[in-house]
Amino acid sequence: AYYVMRPLREQLAAAVGSTQLWWFWMTTLIATLALTPVFAWLVSRWPRRIVVPLVYAFFIACLLAFMPLFTTPGLLSPKALGVLFYVWFSVFNLFVASVFWSFMSDIWSDEQARRLYPVIGLGGTAGAIAGPALTRALVGSIGVANLLLVSALLLGMAILCVLALGRWARAH
Repeated sequence: AYYVMRPLREQLAAAVGSTQLWWFWMTTLIATLALTPVFAWLVSRWPRRIVVPLVYAFFIACLLAFMPLFTTPGLLSPKALGVLFYVWFSVFNLFVASVFWSFMSDIWSDEQARRLYPVIGLGGTAGAIAGPALTRALVGSIGVANLLLVSALLLGMAILCVLALGRWARAH
């Protein structure tokens, strides 16, 4: 999901202009500082089997909410959309990666982690290649907004994997 959206983020950032990067990062910092206590509250109240799918579902809802902004001219200026998506994507990247790795560290023993983390790393590398290739292959035929739907579907698949791994972890 991340690697499908990353080329879109980069394109929007380029359209806004590289001189605005400080603004992107400052806004990302503020958004992260605002959301971190909410996230901390969430993880302190509920177990990972609820938190991880909930966080991923939240980001799926955000992706679906972005779709009209990409398809309806005039809802947001291209610059505002570029800034909004860049900041959202940066927060998305931080939280989704953090949730993923905390879930992985919770369900596996040290021995399992040493064996499986390299496989996950290889999967991430494959995603770094396949995601932009998928984006390039699909953007001309389905459009930018539907790439968000593709990412949402991939996050949905991640939720299914989390649920299956959670059941496995409880059983073992």
